[in-house]
Amino acid sequence: MIEICILDFDSRAAVTLAKELARLKYQAEVDHALYLSLVNRAVNAFRKEVSIYDLEKDLINIRSINKQRKFILLTVIPIYELIELDIHVYSQFVWDNILVYDYKLRKGLQRRKDIEATYRFIAEIVAKYNVQASGRVAVLGEDLEDIAVGYTAGAYVILNAIRWTQWSYQTSATAVGMTPDLVLTSIDQLAGFLENPKNYFPALEYLVANVRGPTVDICGLRYEQIPSEGPVIYSAGRFFPRDMSFQARRDSHLLTRCIISSRTDEHYKKAVLQTVVGFLNLNYPKLNKRDRQLIIAPILPRLVEGLSNSRFIEQVKEFDNSADQGFKIANNFRVESDTIFSSSSTNFPEDYPDVDESDLEAYYNNFDVDEQNVEGNTLIIVVELITSPRILVSLDRKLKKAGAKGVKWLALATTVNYPHSELARNRHLNSEQEL
Repeated sequence: MIEICILDFDSRAAVTLAKELARLKYQAEVDHALYLSLVNRAVNAFRKEVSIYDLEKDLINIRSINKQRKFILLTVIPIYELIELDIHVYSQFVWDNILVYDYKLRKGLQRRKDIEATYRFIAEIVAKYNVQASGRVAVLGEDLEDIAVGYTAGAYVILNAIRWTQWSYQTSATAVGMTPDLVLTSIDQLAGFLENPKNYFPALEYLVANVRGPTVDICGLRYEQIPSEGPVIYSAGRFFPRDMSFQARRDSHLLTRCIISSRTDEHYKKAVLQTVVGFLNLNYPKLNKRDRQLIIAPILPRLVEGLSNSRFIEQVKEFDNSADQGFKIANNFRVESDTIFSSSSTNFPEDYPDVDESDLEAYYNNFDVDEQNVEGNTLIIVVELITSPRILVSLDRKLKKAGAKGVKWLALATTVNYPHSELARNRHLNSEQEL
């Protein structure tokens, strides 16, 4: 259960309001009454634009479920200055704590949050309320920086896509690509997540934490589509790499530990099989037998013992009898009639799973495709781990060029990485001072 929910609200509208309030300060020296009038007008316009009334109503309802839970606000709006003027951005909901921080502007255009200061504040809040960030604290934000600072703090991260924000998938695709613990689209989700976050995890993470046998309900499992300009890729979980920015989450993340060391774990193997069956049931509940076959092709060279490519479909069938109806398996390491791949001439990277992306890309790029077995078929390619969509681009093109009717990739886990170079250089949260 989440004990502290930190809401990081810094949308474009909030930044605009903060800038407007800073500009209006000069009016106070000329005409205080006019200054108050203009400030009230700006605040009311902001409240209307971002539906503050709906936000407060939703938060009041959530707080009623657990009155001991703390709600903390992070904002760029100078809340305390407004309170001194008896102007209230949030008039109904009472926050347990508020941090007002500044954006740092570069070249007058780009806005960047002071990530270091925000991280320190989260650490102070965790210490103040004497809770562990891991498993007890959630950061709800609207963009990439919010997800990054939440991960670094070891907290759960929620990407806010609900009605009282200006969030859009197109403008926040990079944040989606970091696979937050939840992409929030309804207030009911937030209430449920705060009570039991594990129920909202990606499919394999959920099953690793909860699987008890073939009777587990696999309907409605979460498969996150990874933003990509080429391959259609779905991720069933996350892998946190060996990086200081992710160390807190890596240490506590069960799936990451399974991928690193639990290759003889029957519990993990069962969760993998159920993840694949859940994906098939979600995407292909019925197959038209007049069509060409749906081919499931695993590329699992380093997966848990006892779950090999050659036995994969048989073990999938143990969890779902319907797999006999129209499913056909391709064993990608043997030259047989069902084969769609021949072995890669590149050895699998030795430093897996903390693998260099170029090495993993070279491994996939060297697979050859059997056009005879690909043409006209729909392919589901199951891979254990990818570092980014680009490592599958070349092989995806080969399959489509060979005449595949459709290709979908199911990555059992995707490495969590900062998706652009600026954040990658700021992994230790120190270089913000240079901006």
